[in-house]
Amino acid sequence: MHIATADIGTNTVLLLIAELAGSQITPIYQEQRIARLGQGVDAARKLHPDAITRVADAIRDYADITRHYGIDRLYATATSAARDASNKDDFVRAVGSIAGVQLDILSGEDEALWAFRGALSNRPDITNATVLDIGGGSTELVVGQADRILFRQSLDVGSVRYTERFFPSLPPTEQQVIAFREQLDQAINSYDLETLPNAPFVGTAGTITSLAAVDQALIDYDPTQIDGTTIAYERVVYWADRLLTMPVAHILRLAPGVLQGRADVFPAGVCILEAVMRRFCINELVVSDRGLRFGWALAVSTR
Repeated sequence: MHIATADIGTNTVLLLIAELAGSQITPIYQEQRIARLGQGVDAARKLHPDAITRVADAIRDYADITRHYGIDRLYATATSAARDASNKDDFVRAVGSIAGVQLDILSGEDEALWAFRGALSNRPDITNATVLDIGGGSTELVVGQADRILFRQSLDVGSVRYTERFFPSLPPTEQQVIAFREQLDQAINSYDLETLPNAPFVGTAGTITSLAAVDQALIDYDPTQIDGTTIAYERVVYWADRLLTMPVAHILRLAPGVLQGRADVFPAGVCILEAVMRRFCINELVVSDRGLRFGWALAVSTR
């Protein structure tokens, strides 16, 4: 069967059109747009009208693409920014009115579950894993096996949220970095887990895939060069420290085809990754180009 899903995150809107055969997902078409639904949500707890319009327009276009592929329905999910917003119902109505698409707003726990399933959807060789999903508004940590989830938790720690909170401009001041790292470490230490199992540590979502591209000096994003690659903790530390010294324009030059629309929140995202790896003494990260949109395809395939 063919299926179409859209993942509306705090920073991006992702489209997946795929062929689904049992639990095997073969991508046919994918697209990404930077719509930043989470613009100002951390402070206002409300979605900005312009952000709602940007996302609704993107979903309308994605619905048109879905029909072009002969698929009747686009299954769309929204995550942290929509969860936090007091006007989430207005957002759901806008997407329905403008795009004609019914929207599911996922809880943090459900986001964690389906990000885990999606990240490992092309890795039958990994039967036990920890999956980390760093988003714009939240970060999910999931420990699981092929047939069951052992632990999952979502924290309100994200690249857009923490950039807006601590970094009004880049590079940040020394005082801003100190305040940022203090609150970040406090948040990461609140995970209800002391240690992680001896199993692959898999990372998914834009911060991690972008870091893999930057670390390989890729100018444009190439999933065949990203999916399954590894990043050592020492490289994460290197980039976290270096990015905090760079203005946005210089960050963008590292990988223009990758960091467009993401360069301003990239340093915070990489620092979140470093904090999690340090907290759990992780030496190496396996990168997954897949994530929630793939997991949601599995979730809705039985509807």
